[in-house]
Amino acid sequence: MRDDLVLNGRDPKKFWSLIKRNSAPLTRRAQINHCSWIDYFANLFKTQRPTDETDHGTLLAHLNFDNDDNEFEASISNNEILTSIHSLKGSRSSGVDGLCIEMYKNTINYTMPYLNTLI
Repeated sequence: MRDDLVLNGRDPKKFWSLIKRNSAPLTRRAQINHCSWIDYFANLFKTQRPTDETDHGTLLAHLNFDNDDNEFEASISNNEILTSIHSLKGSRSSGVDGLCIEMYKNTINYTMPYLNTLI
């Protein structure tokens, strides 16, 4: 079949007739009634609220409240900014600011102090 597809690749009618002839028929796997479908998606994001009898200690046991270093308030290092900029893919359109990725990559030595103060 592959050879036939390659040989007939320039003729769309022959190509698609080969595809249709060699494709397996579509079959339905499961039938879901509309009520089950609606119930599933209606309850998808509902969370079970704890009741007064619930042991709150077991619900919160996996959480760590001993966060003294407050990592979310830590400043971003120049190395993190540099790594992020170098990981960006080039040849993309510019953002709303009109600056393309190549500009950031090629002027990083000059723009680093400004980028760090913006963040």
